Amino acid sequence: MLFHLTMTHGEENCPAFDSSTMARLAELESKMDDLTKDIGIKVHYMVSAAPGHVFYALVETDSVTSIALFTNAFPLRQSFQVTPVIHLADLIKAGESMR
Repeated sequence: MLFHLTMTHGEENCPAFDSSTMARLAELESKMDDLTKDIGIKVHYMVSAAPGHVFYALVETDSVTSIALFTNAFPLRQSFQVTPVIHLADLIKAGESMR
């Protein structure tokens, strides 16, 4: 299943303002491929809207536990919104099968 993650933090714990948090975030990013393989999650993309203190990711997994392990790996306190999503083509197929 696909999940869109919205990860929000505040100015008080933003990595841009704390060099030790930024170093830990850089370390996590450098190990991301191994981490995601180990926990059974595929990251399709991960981007930052830095001025808004938000990261976005599209991940694929069949395990809610994998999402929890992924989000808990981040070295800063954040709020996470996890939204199941599907490709538009799959939505159209599902709609057509309902007719």
